Amino acid sequence: MRHSLKGGFARGTTLKTRQAGQQRPRSVVPNLPGSARAPLNGPQLSAPSLTPGPTPRVPEVTNQPESHRGSASSHPAGPPPLRPGSAAGSVGGPRLQPLPGSATAGSSWNPNRTAQGARLPAPGPTPSPCPAPAPQPLCRSPPTSACTGGERRGPESGKRDSARGRRRVATPCSDPRVSGSGAVQPQSVGHSPLASGKPLSYVSPCRPRPSWMWNAGNSTSSRCVAQRKTSDRRSGAHRRLPTNQKKVELPKKLASRGLCSPPTPRQKMGKKSRVKTQKSGTGATAAASPKEILNLTSELLQKCSSPAPGPGKEWEEYVQIRSLVEKIRKKQKGLSVTFDGKREDYFPELMKWASANGASVEGFEVVNFEEEGFGLRATREIKAEELFLWVPRKLLMTVESAKNSVLGPLYSQDRILQAMGNIALAFHLLCERASPNSFWQPYIQTLPSEYDTPLYFEEDEVRYLQSTQAIHDVFSQYKNTARQYAYFYRVIQTHPHANKLPLKDSFTYEDYRWAVSSVMTRQNQIPTEDGSRVTLALIPLWDMCNHTNGLITTGYNLEDDRCECVALRDFHAGEQIYIFYGTRSNAEFVIHSGFFFDNNSHDRVKIKLGVSKSDRLYAMKAEVLARAGIPTSSVFALHFTEPPISAQLLAFLRVFCMTEEELREHLLGDGAIDRIFTLGNSEFPVSWDNEVKLWTFLEDRASLLLKTYKTTIEEDKAVLRSPALSARAAMAVKLRLGEKEILEKAVRSAAASREHCRRQMQEGAPLPRHRARRLPRCGVRLRSSWGGTESEAAPGSSWFSHKLEIFKATLLSKNPY
Repeated sequence: MRHSLKGGFARGTTLKTRQAGQQRPRSVVPNLPGSARAPLNGPQLSAPSLTPGPTPRVPEVTNQPESHRGSASSHPAGPPPLRPGSAAGSVGGPRLQPLPGSATAGSSWNPNRTAQGARLPAPGPTPSPCPAPAPQPLCRSPPTSACTGGERRGPESGKRDSARGRRRVATPCSDPRVSGSGAVQPQSVGHSPLASGKPLSYVSPCRPRPSWMWNAGNSTSSRCVAQRKTSDRRSGAHRRLPTNQKKVELPKKLASRGLCSPPTPRQKMGKKSRVKTQKSGTGATAAASPKEILNLTSELLQKCSSPAPGPGKEWEEYVQIRSLVEKIRKKQKGLSVTFDGKREDYFPELMKWASANGASVEGFEVVNFEEEGFGLRATREIKAEELFLWVPRKLLMTVESAKNSVLGPLYSQDRILQAMGNIALAFHLLCERASPNSFWQPYIQTLPSEYDTPLYFEEDEVRYLQSTQAIHDVFSQYKNTARQYAYFYRVIQTHPHANKLPLKDSFTYEDYRWAVSSVMTRQNQIPTEDGSRVTLALIPLWDMCNHTNGLITTGYNLEDDRCECVALRDFHAGEQIYIFYGTRSNAEFVIHSGFFFDNNSHDRVKIKLGVSKSDRLYAMKAEVLARAGIPTSSVFALHFTEPPISAQLLAFLRVFCMTEEELREHLLGDGAIDRIFTLGNSEFPVSWDNEVKLWTFLEDRASLLLKTYKTTIEEDKAVLRSPALSARAAMAVKLRLGEKEILEKAVRSAAASREHCRRQMQEGAPLPRHRARRLPRCGVRLRSSWGGTESEAAPGSSWFSHKLEIFKATLLSKNPY
């Protein structure tokens, strides 16, 4: 069985199937984020962001190019980055594309439909955090023995109490009467800290640790050290030694008296150990106070969990959150793991690793293409729809592989990781990067060390996005990422199942931002091994392809259990190999992939319209719209290409501007059903007066949207000519300029259509009427507007069959537009 992968943030991939014995389809390609420019939906961790809905019946894969993913040309100091989705997540990378024959050349293939026409849900934005893990008790030793610590509240556990000068260490509970398992487990926290803003803490139900017990050992000592105090009650001596007197170590004596249980191997007594250098890279050289970081993350979590600010206050909230994040980054400077050498130095090892594990590496090579970044270049002639790249499942990093890794125990306990696959994949990537012997190390070393997603923008660069339609998603992405980091920092420092994670001592915001961006720009949906559902995945090597206009040509072959990609067109030797990431706007590319694509044929601007409930004709308009499958209030789009409005938007505007008489005709008049199906057809206006009204309304709305920008098109063009403008700032200005050009084009188009209809009305021109005829031996009515002669329309002819299928699909579709 074969699944066709499609890309699309935040964002998923569609899979097509083929039965055994059938000829292998020639093209199937998902959209993967993470190529040169930073493209998948990807969702888009919505943030980064990376978006989940109901499990689609057929899995999808999204492609993201290397250059378009915001990848860096070399590996600067800092942790290597990960690749959106589409969006995002979100949040994502490039999408897998349809098999040959699924769409005709030049047409837009819908990645949300299977080969049989079943619609698949497109990847959505990053879901909101879900409730915290199920509550479970945490305690130290059984009540029958002495305890070895007081409360455990995050990183301060194991540190000396500021008031009483003692250590706080939680010891796994072995009393079955308390936990039932002997493992340290979290106490009930009621609901998700992400949603409430309350810090996550694990409080022991046992009695507090005696004030005379404290640890004075160093970072390598596991012995219990106590300040000497006479405790022989029978002698009546109760004196305390001076504070400057040498401390006495009595580990065996204390243990023999049951005063303190020997620390377990997992307990680290004494000062916090510094992060050690990884064999695969350079580790931290500076140690930050865990308690200080914990306090900052608690404040950050509370700030990010507050209700959404009112209109006009989003920027103020963003600045406040950013200020806290920058404080944390400053404290954690030097704690991230990075790799030595340049990024391109690791590509030969990647190719060797991929070849040794069953991937195709013939016919192309990884090359730096300057503006687009790294991508694939053909080393031989590659024909259109030729299968030139495949990657087996064993090379993919998936949510399933995360469950079977060191992250598994924490994944099984944390509901957020379980509900948000993009976050689980980001942590999987971080854990594997911190493990020098990781199977995926050759792949991780080739990931960019930073990205061009808005998470990496400086504050001045974000200002260029103000007034754009993307700014709200940028704020949301930054806020969600900060909230997630604050929550998981506390989880990693306090949760017993996080003890074995390599991130325990060095989980920084810089690392999390990198991981989220890597996943957001590269994640794709692929089917699970049994094909029953989909899972998110990072696809090595294939995610190096960059984006261009076209059709999706990547898919997943369940029979061979591998991702397969066919050529979008003919590629000559020495030419860059491109794939299609999906029908994403430039706003989605910038937010989830970190690049702006010039001449994007799918670029668009959102416009929100709705019928007011106070409208006298609201009930009638709502009924007509319902019959057409259009909501009374929705977000529509103005497109970069001609015509600037879709059939759905045209139908809505016609109903919105109808008079009571026109509404009655569409509800009760002769041919009412036929009238409903022609609402979105520009050839059949309701009336000339209705056409004048709707184009006037659209012109006014687009003009109002243009006035919300603080700069003009000419001013933006002048800014782009400035040599001092950074690459990310230029990307933001291009996005702002692109939105204005689409709105201006819509204004011109609406004005021209209005004048045309007004002249027709003044001249008394007859309205084009929709006529339907009933063909013999067929109960389906074919519209005369389809054209063709009587012989062509005869039942059984190819023309008849083609038109009949189109008409049936229209009738059976919930939304004919």
